Amino acid sequence: MAIPPPVRIKRVYAPPAESDGSRIFVDRLWPRGLGRDTAALTVDRRAKRTPLAG
Repeated sequence: MAIPPPVRIKRVYAPPAESDGSRIFVDRLWPRGLGRDTAALTVDRRAKRTPLAG
């Protein structure tokens, strides 16, 4: 069985690096003062609705 690549967490304000791989933004609100081009995201998955925690 193949080992999946590690998941690394990085702030969206940090500049993109060659070693980043896919950059995915997962949050409800877009950060202030940050353009979509600057973020260099592969996928933008902003939550439309946040489920309630039980």
